[in-house]
Amino acid sequence: MKKDLININVTNNTNGLIPVSILGNFTDAMDTANATTQYSWNITGFTITVEQTVTITYRPTNDPNYINVSAPIVTQTLQGVIDALNTLNLGAFFITTSGGSTFINNYNENIVFQQLDIYNSTPSILFDFYQQAYYDNADTTVADLSGNGNFGVPVLGSGNGVPTTLAHYATIPFGELTIPSFALGLQYSVRLNNLAKFGGLAPYTIMAWFNNTGLHFEISNRNQGIIAAEGRNGIIPIGYSFYIGLDLGLINITHERWDMSTGTLARLRLNFTTSIVPAFAFNAYYFVCAGFDGTNMYISIYANDGVRYDNSMANVFSLDTSAFYSAFLGLRYANWLNGAVQYASVYSTWTGLALFDNIYNATKARYGY
Repeated sequence: MKKDLININVTNNTNGLIPVSILGNFTDAMDTANATTQYSWNITGFTITVEQTVTITYRPTNDPNYINVSAPIVTQTLQGVIDALNTLNLGAFFITTSGGSTFINNYNENIVFQQLDIYNSTPSILFDFYQQAYYDNADTTVADLSGNGNFGVPVLGSGNGVPTTLAHYATIPFGELTIPSFALGLQYSVRLNNLAKFGGLAPYTIMAWFNNTGLHFEISNRNQGIIAAEGRNGIIPIGYSFYIGLDLGLINITHERWDMSTGTLARLRLNFTTSIVPAFAFNAYYFVCAGFDGTNMYISIYANDGVRYDNSMANVFSLDTSAFYSAFLGLRYANWLNGAVQYASVYSTWTGLALFDNIYNATKARYGY
C-alpha cells in the first residue's frame, strides 16, 4: 500500500482586512487497493459559530490548474459544513474521529484536493507560507490565498523596496519564507497591500508564526521586523511596527505606534527571561500577536513553555502614513528579520485573544508544541 503525504489545510476566516487561517495538521493520505486516495482535513478544536461559506480548492487529476468553489453554510454546525460541501458534486464528504481528533474526509480518484476554507465573510487578504504548492524559488509574488488578488511582493531594500524574485523560499521539507538579515548582506522582505498601513485610529490585529535563526543584533539591525508599516515624515517617525529586538541585553518582542502630529512613541514590550520566563530559543518557532482596538495597544506571545504571555496599555495615537513607505512582512523601517515565517495574518479589526488561542491550538503541533 502506497502512502503519500497530502498538503491540506483547514481555514476559518472572520471579518477583517487580512483574514486568518486555521491550518489543520498534515494528514497522511492512503492510496487504497483500488487507487482511491483519502483526503482528510484535521479540524480538531475547530468551532463553527457564525460562519456562512465553505470554499474548497481542487483540480481534476488530468488538469494542472486548481480552482476554488464555494457553497453557503445553512446550519452553523460541522454537519452543516458537510451538507454544504456535498452540494458541490465533488464526491461524498463525511466526518470521522480518530485518536481524539476530528476529520472531514473525501475518498476520490478523480480529484486532487488542497485547502478547505470556512468563512464568516468574504476574505480580503491572507498570507500563508505553509503552502508548498503555491511558491518556488523563482516567484515574483506571494499569493493571496483568499482569492481576492491582494498579492505580496518580494522586495529588496526599504522604503517601498525594489521588486525581486522570491529566492529564499524553502519548499523542502515544508515551505517557509526565509528572510536573511542586513547582517548577512541581504535585505529581503515581502511588501504587503497598502491597506495594511492602518492610518489614524484604525484598529488592527497581527499574528505570525516566526523563528530567528541567529539574531545578529548589530547596531544597524537590532529591531528586526515581523510585520510593520513604519516610516518617516520628514524627521518625524510615523506608522506602527511589530518586531523582535535586543535592548539592554534582553531579547524582546515589541509593538510600537507613533503619534502623527508629534512623532511621540508608544511602546509595548515583552522581554524574554523576565516578563516571559523561558529564555529565547534560536531556530524555534513562536506564535505572536499585536493589536490595537482604537483605545488600547496589545501584545501577546506563546512561549516555548506553551504558556501565553500578554501585555497591554492605553493609547490614542493617530497614525500617519506615507506613499513612500509600505507595510512589510520581515522588515521594520531598515531592520530585516533574520529568520523565517510560516504563517502571517493581519486583520482590520481587533479580534481579541480568543481567536489567537484558537489558532495556536489548531497549529501548534506543526511547530513541535
